[in-house]
Amino acid sequence: MLLFFGLSLHEGALPASTEPLSGCVYLGPRQLLLWLENQLGLRIPETDVEHLRIEQYRQALKYYLQDHPEPFFAASFAADDLGTAAALLARRDELLLAGWDFALARVHTERLRVLATIETYWAAIEPALGLYPGEADRLVAVLAQVQRIPAFLKALHLCDERSLFPPFWQRLLQALEAVGVSVVSPPAPATGKAGTDLAHWQAFLRGERPALAPLRGDGSLLLLAAFRETHLAAYLAQLLRANNRFRPSVLLPQANRTLDNALIMEGLPSMGVPSASLARPSLQVLKLAPVFLWEPIDPYKIMEFVSLSVKPLEPGLAQRIAAFLADTPGLFSDRWYGMIRDYFDQELPLRLQKKNKQTTEQVRQEFNFWFNRKRVDSRYEQIEKSQVKQIYAHLQQWAAEAAREDDVPTLLVLAAQARKIVELLDALPEERLGYLELERIVRTIYEPAPLHYREPQADRLPVVAHPGAVVGPVPELIWWDFFEREPDYFFARWYPQELQELKTLGIVPESPDDQNQRLVAQRKRPVQWTQERLVLCQPANCDGQPVQLHPLLGDLMAAFGEDLTAITLHIDRQEVGEGWRKSILVLPQMQQETPRLLKAPVPFLTVERSLLARAEETPTSLESLLYYPYQWVFRHHLKLRQSSILSVVQDMRLLGNLAHRLLEKLLAQQFTAWKKAQLDEWVTAEIPQLLQKEGATLLMYGREPDRIAFTKHMKYAAWSLISLLKQNEWTVLATEQELRGEIGALAISGRADLVLQRGAERAIVDLKWRGIGRYTNMLSSEEDIQLALYAHLLDPADQWAHTAYFIIDRGRLLVRNTQAFKDVQTVQDEVDHQEVYQRLLERLLNTYQWRITQLGKGQIEIRCEQTQRELEDHYGEELLNLLEMKTTDAYFDDYAVLIGLVN
Repeated sequence: MLLFFGLSLHEGALPASTEPLSGCVYLGPRQLLLWLENQLGLRIPETDVEHLRIEQYRQALKYYLQDHPEPFFAASFAADDLGTAAALLARRDELLLAGWDFALARVHTERLRVLATIETYWAAIEPALGLYPGEADRLVAVLAQVQRIPAFLKALHLCDERSLFPPFWQRLLQALEAVGVSVVSPPAPATGKAGTDLAHWQAFLRGERPALAPLRGDGSLLLLAAFRETHLAAYLAQLLRANNRFRPSVLLPQANRTLDNALIMEGLPSMGVPSASLARPSLQVLKLAPVFLWEPIDPYKIMEFVSLSVKPLEPGLAQRIAAFLADTPGLFSDRWYGMIRDYFDQELPLRLQKKNKQTTEQVRQEFNFWFNRKRVDSRYEQIEKSQVKQIYAHLQQWAAEAAREDDVPTLLVLAAQARKIVELLDALPEERLGYLELERIVRTIYEPAPLHYREPQADRLPVVAHPGAVVGPVPELIWWDFFEREPDYFFARWYPQELQELKTLGIVPESPDDQNQRLVAQRKRPVQWTQERLVLCQPANCDGQPVQLHPLLGDLMAAFGEDLTAITLHIDRQEVGEGWRKSILVLPQMQQETPRLLKAPVPFLTVERSLLARAEETPTSLESLLYYPYQWVFRHHLKLRQSSILSVVQDMRLLGNLAHRLLEKLLAQQFTAWKKAQLDEWVTAEIPQLLQKEGATLLMYGREPDRIAFTKHMKYAAWSLISLLKQNEWTVLATEQELRGEIGALAISGRADLVLQRGAERAIVDLKWRGIGRYTNMLSSEEDIQLALYAHLLDPADQWAHTAYFIIDRGRLLVRNTQAFKDVQTVQDEVDHQEVYQRLLERLLNTYQWRITQLGKGQIEIRCEQTQRELEDHYGEELLNLLEMKTTDAYFDDYAVLIGLVN
């Protein structure tokens, strides 16, 4: 057996013959470490303890601070203790690998003395209680047993130039040679066919600096370009399907499945590419779980939690909670308890009959675990560690059980990471945690884990994920994602004085120049080892973001000039270079699809059957029938309703809802004797409770200015409203009063915001958050249909109720006359509301009958700005006794696409 060792071989190597069955074993650093530990009989410690090592080092730093209050890391530690511990632990491991024994007497610079001092802490306690051994400690333990290695290893074949290895591996290789193990250097890359574009570029990268040559376009070097990565994947998959003999290897440096998915869509074998993403729902649960520990609540995070496809809550209950939070972002209001009660009493039993996995009691226990628990204020208080541990232990148990039952591998990742958090919490000496401390603990553990959604299939293309994994001759290679997502920056970890001091001790840490030299050398390797054809895939955008050009593209242009047209096939521009035509590949045919625009709106739609009137209308549905009948048909006959996107309600609507609720509660009080100060005190006390239950978004960090502005608006609006009521001797009869009745043959039902009485008189006030211009126009143009209907329906039937709009954000009442409210400016010259409403309802009934007749004939009017002239010409004088029709598009229109307004 031949043992090959390279720095980038942890996920395989190319060429594809480098498999264990060939008698060769290719190992990366971690695999070689494990192999050596097994052969030497060393105890292999747990590998998944890095999070515990960080916590141990954090405690050591904290102990150091007790005797040294102002060390160099004090400010960083105060800001982020776990992050500081992780950084210093990495430096400690680096020096350990470089060969330092941490002897305190031999160093004088502060940072080195701190690291050496902390190392003495571990030596002063029992080994079992010391710092968990990391990879650096394990490597040093192997080096200490190097004299035993020749018994089972005669030769080690390197896949990287020896000068590229980090300091520790240099030391290990020297030690192996000293005890008689042969260390074989890698062969020089074999060049491609002489005289080709590929061979010329390889010579340029070797530093031979041949003269600038024009591209031959011989098919040995090709560039496949497109605007998007998905276009490249689809084209490349079809290219492979159309050319059965084209069996290239693939370099896939970016961790995504775009190309693999395209191959599967074309019926080609899957390469089994793993996917790693922090956006995976199972990992999102880990990050969102702490939201239930804090108040004020974060409705956005709770919405995310209950909307995840993978969650511990019963799906139907989670959907109801999400819909509730979208409309009312808060918990524990009367509506909240009513919604939860209705779900458990009515909906859940029906759902459990179909899916008998849980009982009602189990669903209720899970709900109570998350929502009915102790919370503390995230701004000022700390949560008990036991509460946090309880949540993550519960998540771990649920994820493990769900993974076994449903065979969901992502849940195993969640269970493993939840277990790590529990272990880290157990290691913490602190008994209480603040909000930021808990967030940092979760972030320490929270990491993407690669998962195989599809196993590698037979006859797949050979694939590697790192340029340095190309270690031998490859006939043909596709370099997927030939771009650089983020440039690699290497910064020196040590100051010059520290490096000089370490050098006197014989310790030479790896420098940024060393790291960059290794990166540059490995970056060239795929080009240098390809023999016949190299295809570079270069999208302009990936994942919706522009990409950065690959550094080797500059070398390519330096070798051939900036014009690469001869070797480029641009999919979206339909440009095919000469090199592609000479490549003897059957190229997929590209076809330009011309988008078909929707037709412009037509005045009428005609259906073959009669559309009947409904048994009852509301003012809102009646207005759509009268003015925009297509909306009424789509919504009430075809049942086309906009589905909820389960996003928290926008501020304007939320403020309107909150203002309604606050004024409704105010009007139930005995406010007649209140002074301004008493009202202000009441509003100030009520708003926090209201926001917690129905407007928690305004309690979140950064929303204090909005909260103050809302409170100020409500104090002014509330005082304006009750002052008007007291001055005009009105008393509150009802709020949110249901009204039902008939106007001719038309049955109407609705709900009035505020109903007032003054002796035998009645008044209806419609509360609006904003829109003073819109409602002023409605009153002046006699289009306040809703108020007219309510005024007619309200008892006593022998008289018309007074009406008004109250605009909350202005604290202003809009009225048609001053019969009900004196000293209020009217929207127009004083007119009698009874005459206006009699005239309005007469036209309303005429228009209603006219619309019903149209619909009975199967005729649906499409009214919008584009069709209004044609409709006026069509109707002529027919419109004289009807309501004045609209000449603009509907104010809110969910059906704009259906009628052709959006083309």
